[in-house]
Amino acid sequence: MALQNFGPKASAAEVAAATLQDGAAVVSDLVSTGLAETIAGELRDNFDKHGYRSKREFAGFKTNRCHHVLEEAPSSIALIEHDMVMDVTDVVPGSHRHITMGEQVDLSRCEQAVMSKGSVLFYLGSTMHGAGANSSDEARMGVITVYSLGWLRQEANQYLNIPFELARTYDKRMRCLLGYTTHDIKGDRLGKYYGSDTSFIDKDSYARNYRPCRPEPKGEE
Repeated sequence: MALQNFGPKASAAEVAAATLQDGAAVVSDLVSTGLAETIAGELRDNFDKHGYRSKREFAGFKTNRCHHVLEEAPSSIALIEHDMVMDVTDVVPGSHRHITMGEQVDLSRCEQAVMSKGSVLFYLGSTMHGAGANSSDEARMGVITVYSLGWLRQEANQYLNIPFELARTYDKRMRCLLGYTTHDIKGDRLGKYYGSDTSFIDKDSYARNYRPCRPEPKGEE
């Protein structure tokens, strides 16, 4: 099963439908080459100086990683605000429908997401995926943006990775994506905050709409 490939003008609904059906989908040339090169340049110094810290069996011993991309590469905000992921990854289409059932996944069905610079691969976390082997003599760089359910712990601790002084300069949407907000599903709210710092989102909304009001005492008749 080949991955579906869309052009940059494809609708979000089309890409989402393909991703849910196959577990992944590619959108070609969604990010400008200039933006991709700018982000690569901003991350280069961190990769060279600190990237070795990520070398381990799971991540690989020839891979350098940066876990606080927003601090090192301000231009990457454009990727996050547009819900983009830019990476070079192998995936097994349809595997997201089998892993949860404990079935064996046929790795011979693995598809390589071959993409030009600026292209994007969307995939579900439940889809079997991994970095493809780099058979060239050149280093390869990609940026991945992971979105987690609001009640799950983040893969990277953004509260510590991004200095609070920097986080508070972001707009409301960006702070929300970093986790500075409450998670509300059918009235079950997680991450409540009663402090006065305005960098936190939805504090006043919670106090106004969800905090129980204490009834006024009745006078004696």
